[in-house]
Amino acid sequence: MHLTVYTENAFRVLLHLANHNNELTTVSEISKNFDVSRNHIAKVVHHLGVSGFIKTRQGLHGGIQLAREPGLINVGDVVDEIEKDQDIFKCFSEPDPDCPYAIDCKLKCVLEKARQGFMAILQQYTLADLLADGNPLPEDFTQKITLTPTKKK
Repeated sequence: MHLTVYTENAFRVLLHLANHNNELTTVSEISKNFDVSRNHIAKVVHHLGVSGFIKTRQGLHGGIQLAREPGLINVGDVVDEIEKDQDIFKCFSEPDPDCPYAIDCKLKCVLEKARQGFMAILQQYTLADLLADGNPLPEDFTQKITLTPTKKK
């Protein structure tokens, strides 16, 4: 599964706020810090605000901050909210009349199971787990993933 730059920017915003002790900050500050267009960050901030992950305050002393503690912001929930289209192939959401395997597609089943596994792992972590706080990551988090290719018959 490929996550979009929009989702990457959402995590940049959330991590910036969490790593700065949830002090009020501005879209311009985050944009400058990550060298990302202010307009892109503004769209992400609006989405995160509407979704309830951050609070926005307008005016002279306004800014943005997390709406709740980092330990209460689930990584999988953020991805679910930001990545509305999680279909790996187009045929996941609309049938492909030209595909001879559409009726009994086993690939679709395997890929959907993989997507669910991907999301299940993201659901195990919160924003607090991702903070640059000097604490080591849990051992299971840092284990290297190795894939063993299947043998050809």
